[in-house]
Amino acid sequence: MTSSSAAAVVENSLELFVGWLTQDGDRLPHWMLMIVPPQSLGHDRNGLGTRYHSKGGPPDGTPYRVAVEPNTNFRERVLNREFICRIAAGDADQVARAANDVPPHWCQKYVVCCLALLEKRRIIPNGHAQALAERA
Repeated sequence: MTSSSAAAVVENSLELFVGWLTQDGDRLPHWMLMIVPPQSLGHDRNGLGTRYHSKGGPPDGTPYRVAVEPNTNFRERVLNREFICRIAAGDADQVARAANDVPPHWCQKYVVCCLALLEKRRIIPNGHAQALAERA
């Protein structure tokens, strides 16, 4: 692959991460999916992307709901992130569709179910959902 074709692959792709956010009080970190342009999380980048997660539930006294937050800064409150894979930019809508197809629930379960659905739909490689489920 030439350097120009490698650059085109990067330019036409997005990076999928699982991220963990800080929460108020003694609550455990909040799980989410993050899609960002390649290398946008580097030291000289703004880290803007789209966040998919489940909000609400018993801790908040509200029903669970799916939250999709575009143009989110992933440098704020993100404790850690784990790279899942690079996806074609055209598959971003498939991630959004999966995020809306999975019923909102406890954030760990929601993220694992989203990854399992993306694996089933062959958007991401197999194995990520199971690996994260073992850590939830």
